[in-house]
Amino acid sequence: MRFKLLRFLFTVMLALFCVPASSNFAIFQIGGSTAVTASFSTLKIGGGGFVSGIDMQSDGTKLARDDTYGAYLYNSTSGLWQQLVTKQSMPSSDNGINTSSAVGAYEIAAAPSNTSHLYMFLNGFVFSSTNKGTSWTKASLTQDTSATQNNYGGRNAAVDPANDNVAFIGTPNHLYKTSDGSTWATDSGVAATTTTSQGSGIMVAFDPTSAVTGGKTQGIYACSYGHGVYHTTNGGTSWSLTSGTPTSCAFMIVDVNGIVWLVDESDGAGTGTGNLNKFSGGIWSVAKANGNTIHSVAVDPATPAHVFAATSNNGNLFVSTNTGGSFVGPTAISVTASDVPWLALAATDGQFTTAFIGFDPAGSNLLYNGNGIGLFKTNPPTTNTTVTWASQTAGIENLVSNAVVGIASGKPLVTNWDRPGFIITPGTYPSTYGGLSCTSSPFGLGSGWSGDVDPTGSLAAILSTPVPGGGSCGSSSSTAPSPVSWSIFGGSQTGASQNPALTNSTPGGCMAVSTTTHFLWIGDDNGSNTNKPWTTTNGGTSWTEQTVGSAPTTGPTGWGANYYQYNVFCAADKVTADTYYLYNSNGSTANGVWISTNGGSTWTHAYTGGFGGSISLFFQMKAVPGHAGNLFATSGNQGGTTDSGTSLYQSTNSGTTWNAIGHSVGETWCVGFGAIASGQSYPTVYFIGYVGGVFGAYKSIDNFASAPVKTGDGFPGGTLMPAKDCYGDMGMAGTMYITTNGNGSYIGTNL
Repeated sequence: MRFKLLRFLFTVMLALFCVPASSNFAIFQIGGSTAVTASFSTLKIGGGGFVSGIDMQSDGTKLARDDTYGAYLYNSTSGLWQQLVTKQSMPSSDNGINTSSAVGAYEIAAAPSNTSHLYMFLNGFVFSSTNKGTSWTKASLTQDTSATQNNYGGRNAAVDPANDNVAFIGTPNHLYKTSDGSTWATDSGVAATTTTSQGSGIMVAFDPTSAVTGGKTQGIYACSYGHGVYHTTNGGTSWSLTSGTPTSCAFMIVDVNGIVWLVDESDGAGTGTGNLNKFSGGIWSVAKANGNTIHSVAVDPATPAHVFAATSNNGNLFVSTNTGGSFVGPTAISVTASDVPWLALAATDGQFTTAFIGFDPAGSNLLYNGNGIGLFKTNPPTTNTTVTWASQTAGIENLVSNAVVGIASGKPLVTNWDRPGFIITPGTYPSTYGGLSCTSSPFGLGSGWSGDVDPTGSLAAILSTPVPGGGSCGSSSSTAPSPVSWSIFGGSQTGASQNPALTNSTPGGCMAVSTTTHFLWIGDDNGSNTNKPWTTTNGGTSWTEQTVGSAPTTGPTGWGANYYQYNVFCAADKVTADTYYLYNSNGSTANGVWISTNGGSTWTHAYTGGFGGSISLFFQMKAVPGHAGNLFATSGNQGGTTDSGTSLYQSTNSGTTWNAIGHSVGETWCVGFGAIASGQSYPTVYFIGYVGGVFGAYKSIDNFASAPVKTGDGFPGGTLMPAKDCYGDMGMAGTMYITTNGNGSYIGTNL
């Protein structure tokens, strides 16, 4: 199961950005010293999120959009998808921290007659490119906030196959049209939709069989939810509703013979599934797929009698060889993933949830499937037999990542929404991941909210609580780094004391690892239900609920408000065993830092202050490896301001007193630690934020005795998605790992 709406709400609330593949750039030292060359590149995970749409042209051009950030172009030479929304490609007004692609591309399409000419609708704005996405130009239209939901699979844009300057883009509020490729206006001939569902924008498709007059295709169909399918025979000068039209629409295409295929929402508004409808010869009819409701439909352009329909789950197909007169199926499926091996595991774990299917006009009987874990292709059968879907996902990095921890040298642990945890060898796609779905026996994981490693680097733990939308999941640990062997805390999961995550009905929380057997767990606010820290001394077999002084035990408790804010409120000292730190932001007498030196049995209120700014996005408190009682804290992303009074804070006495780092260090989004530099005795401190009002990625090799060094502009690899967490590699000097809020993770080297 995928949690599309909540992923959307998460990215909207952050209103910031994400992702390309790799980049090299020169960096400098503040104060002026020798230049060095740093490199940021993708930390390969591969897919894991919805690929919600694809546009394919007869010359082999392929464009894809996903549910978290940006849009992709397929490079047939490398076999990789390349991000098109980057700091380098976007207009200057849209390539900063608060850029316009915060929630991904609503739609992207290429002109069939000139595939270098692209159109993209991004965060309510229209962008165009005449060089295949190398650079984008923004149209002068007022932002349309009805069209920022990019989870939907329907076609909301179409480019005239005879004229690359003629294009339509549909949103719930408007049908936009351009006749010159740059000037846009509203076409009022098609009524706005009657639903507020962002997945139900006006869908538009050209009729390839219609006349071309004045260099423009005359026949076009547009479906407006609540009204039905409109038709124009004069290029959009006038529109009329088709007789007997369905009034809801979830997916629409027009095949090479001019037949309109429409999936309605007879299953209910917002479901994206319903009857498969066919408009041919001026008559609407329902093409039954063995009585099953349908999510998407595709017609083979070489043999248009072959029609394939898909449900939203499992990649099964219904097959017709007589233009929808009858169907066989559902077919069985098998999944292969030679490019990103772990995707085959996710598919068998019930994650193969189809967003759309569509034929590649440049291939022979080649059908694509965009779904909840990536993009797959097959040569579909014409009988009721097994369909083998093969991954073509490499290059798409669309996970909403959370924590990153540098464990053993070259082995970072990354936790994510939907795919709980990966221990990664940089440069190689993982073959497995921590936890499958919540339906796994006896218990699986939903999302990974937190991660930590013991001081020896031999055990890593991730926290997984109920996924957004419900479901009961446990927490998990893993031996690290090799071989990776994940196990669920609490064994059979019988009894609440076996796994405290099962007592907390809300997602999120924090995990701290003191030794290979001693951990602390604290959940996010649990409403009116009890929310306290839990500890274990036997590796998670059993847990003990702890009380922290005067801290509230029911919400708001101050131990973390909402999972989407990603707050790291707990830490374990990396030298002194059984010493834990907790930060409380309740605003009451419990506010501040608490410390336990006996494994959580008793707590001392060590610090009653705060850390500047509001505790909102990405607050972090982390213990320094190899230095007892040393911690850093930051109040996180304050909305891109440089003068909010926030900074990076350090304590050298177990959280009792805190000092703001000098050197004009301002708002800091994340902080982490790396290998000790030559001639130094303190781990390298990496952080992303502002120094002297300049946003960037920075490091200090001497515990801030001198000014920090700028290692990048804060947008690793050119991504516009905000950094969420960062950490160094304790065994590889100059290496830093960064997670983002929807474009996966990155590695920086030679920093």
